[in-house]
Amino acid sequence: MKNKMIIFVGMIILIVASTGCQIINMETKKENSARIQLQTDNTEKKNSRVSDFSKSDLEAMFKDVNDEAVLNFFYDDYNKDGVHEAYVLTEDKLWYISCSGCEIVLEKLQHVDAFESKILNFVTKDYLLLQYEDNLNNTRVYSVDNKNKVMEADVSDRGVISVDKDGEITLKVRISNQKDSAKPEEWGTYYIYYQIEEGFREYGAIPICEEQFLEYEGAENILDKIYQEYKGREVSVAFLYRANHIIHINISVADKQKKMYYNLPVQYGIKEVKPVSDKIYKGKAEAAYMVNIATFPTSFKHPVKSVAE
Repeated sequence: MKNKMIIFVGMIILIVASTGCQIINMETKKENSARIQLQTDNTEKKNSRVSDFSKSDLEAMFKDVNDEAVLNFFYDDYNKDGVHEAYVLTEDKLWYISCSGCEIVLEKLQHVDAFESKILNFVTKDYLLLQYEDNLNNTRVYSVDNKNKVMEADVSDRGVISVDKDGEITLKVRISNQKDSAKPEEWGTYYIYYQIEEGFREYGAIPICEEQFLEYEGAENILDKIYQEYKGREVSVAFLYRANHIIHINISVADKQKKMYYNLPVQYGIKEVKPVSDKIYKGKAEAAYMVNIATFPTSFKHPVKSVAE
């Protein structure tokens, strides 16, 4: 009996030892497989990364596909993915070239200003401002999307976009087309800005009354000059308040059963208001030119009063 018990215990020990080795081997295999898979994944990721191209690389690639004379070569990492692309302006075409190839964006171009056209830089995306000459007064706006495809912005082909030294972006639009008339054309200026997540937006306006405008220091002098400018005629004014510290004063002037519209942009601070320029512009300013991308102030912020008041 004792011998049988010894034999039985010995068999159990052998079975456990054998199973344990199998478990260890299985776990080792799993770990090795995981390491191999991880190494493979990393290798595939490294191999799938696209190499960046220098400006001279892209210029050489462009020359290989056509022999057109280049007026300007707009080289940039437009979608901020670490790989550069380029928009290429030739005599009558706009091209786009990247590591994926070369394509025509616009054909039969005329009167594009190759030197006034430039790249507008933001943190998450850059844009090409393709400027047409003065007789056409227009700007086409292009970038590159996350799939490295040509992307045209909402503000493209809507008027003339310009950027001042302080980074303020304005859109100048033709209010009325009088090309065939001896009268000067009427233009309006609208203000746009850039949101990182949403792209270009316009500063829309809300109406405020004359009493609110007169809360600002200097407001009464501005109105006096307007009434003096159109003395002897029926004059009425209205005010459009924007979040970028601009108020448009719309002026309607009635004379001999004819009504004319003008506007004066003024800049407001925490206390005072002053004209942006001495010029009164022809045409009526609207609350927004591109309603689909406009944002509006939630309310009028009253100016700060001095202690004496």
